[in-house]
Amino acid sequence: MRLARALLVAVVVAACGGTAADSTTTTTAAPTTTTAPTSTTTTQPTTTTTQPTTTTTTQPTTTTTISVDEVLFGELVAFVGEGGTVVVTVALQEMLTGEEALEAAREDGFIGQDEDLPNDYYIRDLEEEREIPVASGVQVVLQACYADGPCVTEETVDLDTWSVMLGGEEDPGLDWEWYGAGLLPYWWNLDDGTAVLIEEQYLP
Repeated sequence: MRLARALLVAVVVAACGGTAADSTTTTTAAPTTTTAPTSTTTTQPTTTTTQPTTTTTTQPTTTTTISVDEVLFGELVAFVGEGGTVVVTVALQEMLTGEEALEAAREDGFIGQDEDLPNDYYIRDLEEEREIPVASGVQVVLQACYADGPCVTEETVDLDTWSVMLGGEEDPGLDWEWYGAGLLPYWWNLDDGTAVLIEEQYLP
């Protein structure tokens, strides 16, 4: 009986024992799923502001061409305006400068043979007068003097303004004084015998 129990125990032990190779454990790893975070980029709307364009307009320059075929020099003797037509009478003269002026002044007896001119010019009378019609659109360049300067400078007036200034009875409405006051000679620029440009000569 003891032998039989020993055999039984051995059998039981053998049944319950065994090697590591006979008992294999298989572990199956669950697949790992990684979800990358989604990055959302928001694009701001682009606003384009157009600056207003400033356009500068340059006015065309108007150039008036005056045709002149004769130039005379002399003092104004008379101014006559009738029926919209103006005719002036001019005492013709000759303006000389430098050595020519000195010789003419000595020749005319204006100064002695050993004297010099006080200024570097001499105006010789030609003992001749001439009537000259004046164009209605004539430009008259006068010697002007401003109270706050400059003095003397040139200013241009039209025929009507010049007529008022010569009369001396009305205020021509100018902001300057007439330096010549009608006493200085003029350069008379003529086109076919008519004065189209009158320029007062400055004298100190």
